[in-house]
Amino acid sequence: MSKKTKLFTILIFVLVILNGVSVVYSQDIDRGIGAIPEAQTWYTCSKSLTNFISYKMKVVETPQSATPGFGTVGIGNHPKQFDVEGLLTFVANYTQIRYLIDPDKPQVLYVPNISCATEPVQECGGKITFPVQEIQCLGIVNPNQHETKFTASISFDANVPEPILIIPPLIDDTTPSPSAPSPTSTTDPNDSFPFNVANRLVIIDFEYLIIISLSFSILISIFSM
Repeated sequence: MSKKTKLFTILIFVLVILNGVSVVYSQDIDRGIGAIPEAQTWYTCSKSLTNFISYKMKVVETPQSATPGFGTVGIGNHPKQFDVEGLLTFVANYTQIRYLIDPDKPQVLYVPNISCATEPVQECGGKITFPVQEIQCLGIVNPNQHETKFTASISFDANVPEPILIIPPLIDDTTPSPSAPSPTSTTDPNDSFPFNVANRLVIIDFEYLIIISLSFSILISIFSM
């Protein structure tokens, strides 16, 4: 095989691999464990315009720390007190979730058929396709008088189902590592909206990793000719 042919083969190989990786990393999905202090709000938003959201949320009791980079916690609207414990969920667009985390704007328009916003619940979820593309968000409010933890999985991509829920153990069998503090921020309505996408969980198909490994093996064999 000539040098030009080898270089051309390598170029095609690299382009195929990069294309596959970009497809995997463009999946707008997330999952993890969140911890919300008393009367505060957790939220996460899509990385780009979308007309879809699917999610599951379940309250958990666990010594496990919150997943680093999973959503953002802010002061938000102070929720009223209820006779039952649980969490409130709000599915809404970027603008309305911004109102949810602004103590001076109590009125929030949300999607009622997949939100659990009227009474605290132990679990909630659903999916919906909207007629227009917007930044879609999920907000979770803690009306309890203590920190409450939950596990959630979210997909903003209609072609990718939300990941399987992480169900943490009730009791740690191993010595716990030092707990990282839950990310808490006070949101100023004059500041830019601080939703966290830098550390969004990316789930890579193991089959895809096998394909990459096999491709590298083929590339090595080409070089050895």
